[in-house]
Amino acid sequence: MTQRYIVLAIIFMVINYKFFYISFATETMTTFLYKIVIYFIIFLFMSCFISFSRFANRIWLLLLFIFSFIIVYFINTLGIEINKQIIKNTLATNVDESLELLGMQFTGYFSIIILLLFSIYKWGISPLQKVSLKRYVVTIFLLVSVFFMITKIDEPKYKGIIKNDTPRIVPLSLFPAIGDYLRTKSREDKIVKKNISKYFQYKRNRSMPIVSVLVIGESARSDRFFLNGYQRNTTPLLSIKQNLISFKNASSCDTSTLSSVPCLMLRVGHDKFKFPVKENSFVQIATDKGFDTYWLTLQNEDNTIHTFCEEAGECIDLHTKRYDMEVLKKFNQIVNTITKDTLIVIHTMGSHINYNNRVPAKYQKFQPLCNKAIEACEREVLNNSYDNTIYYTDIFLSEMINVLKNKNAFLLYTSDHGESLGETYLKFIQRYGHASPYDVAPKAQTEVPFILWFSDLYEKENFNVNDIDKTQYVSHDFIFHTMLGCAGFKGEYIDERLNLCQEKSKVQN
Repeated sequence: MTQRYIVLAIIFMVINYKFFYISFATETMTTFLYKIVIYFIIFLFMSCFISFSRFANRIWLLLLFIFSFIIVYFINTLGIEINKQIIKNTLATNVDESLELLGMQFTGYFSIIILLLFSIYKWGISPLQKVSLKRYVVTIFLLVSVFFMITKIDEPKYKGIIKNDTPRIVPLSLFPAIGDYLRTKSREDKIVKKNISKYFQYKRNRSMPIVSVLVIGESARSDRFFLNGYQRNTTPLLSIKQNLISFKNASSCDTSTLSSVPCLMLRVGHDKFKFPVKENSFVQIATDKGFDTYWLTLQNEDNTIHTFCEEAGECIDLHTKRYDMEVLKKFNQIVNTITKDTLIVIHTMGSHINYNNRVPAKYQKFQPLCNKAIEACEREVLNNSYDNTIYYTDIFLSEMINVLKNKNAFLLYTSDHGESLGETYLKFIQRYGHASPYDVAPKAQTEVPFILWFSDLYEKENFNVNDIDKTQYVSHDFIFHTMLGCAGFKGEYIDERLNLCQEKSKVQN
């Protein structure tokens, strides 16, 4: 028994070395020691529990450490933490996207898994005898007693520590994450939305139909846009567009597509958003008020996001297309045949990993490219690959604006969230990708581009772009109210504080 616990203790410390390093660097020594003791006791508690059955013990240990080390790989290389959203993201991600995240370092982690599994089998399982009921009860009693003795030192504080740290401890993070995922999945799969269209009014008073366009990008960082002060000219075309505003201070609803996109489509906003979705988006409102509505998606969308596609008059799935600009043919067709007020939402692939796969070779402006796993590339080379996706987005949006310029139109572009590109945390830990918990996520994952453009005709009939405060803070909370407000909708559910076209209408009588 002692031999087995020594093996487990070593493995537990190895797979959680980053967590304990962060705790040592940021916490008091008392709290740090508390964490070591309490989490190891919980781990031993779990181990003793399954030791009651040798068969369960074998299955438990083998599966547990396989999954644990896969999780550790992503925690250590990408800086993510395990929660129900990560479980959902993993299940919703297709095979090609998953393979893009795996690099050479995964081979090293996999080798460690094999060695440790052999160690577990050799010294942790093979010599292990079934634990007697008496020993089991005594061990559990002692562990629980020690647990409560320690937590009584400062009960509210240490309960908070356990709650906050659970997503960061392997394998403890698996269980609440899977539990939370299973509790919400059935509700999300049976979404019943309240239709709030009756709370909005629309009256057409324009000489030409209005065209409202929302482009939802993917993993684009605000600070990589030349428009926002980046040293590289990643946005040469947008930078010379008239009637265009780029808000430099903008934040996302979340750091994950599966949360952020539903949040930005709804009126409730970041602070009140939660699953399941309970109301329809502005797409359904526009559909119900007589707009021609279109949702064009280049992503293989999760069911929750796809419900917004189903609110549109036409839900067009283009996820088999490789590049964002392949949507332009359909977009041009829609815009050039408009006969009445129209809303178009386009959900792009943007700057999704693998960055090179998002940009055709002829648009790979910055060289050389990162052709390995992102965490294995030099920072400058990784920046080249990522910046090319922003450069390509610039061309894509510019092409859309060119199609709209002679229409009574406006376009709003934002990204679902940002992206970490190896920035260092605590001078040791590098973060990549996204999906960090929002409360501890770096700004690279929460600060997003937010661009608003108006055609000359729209300005003439509706709104003066110079009336907008270009320096104000904006967020995804503005999108619902701005998309409806700029299109000319009125209603008690429109928050004028979040409507960038508020009280400046020049609608003809």
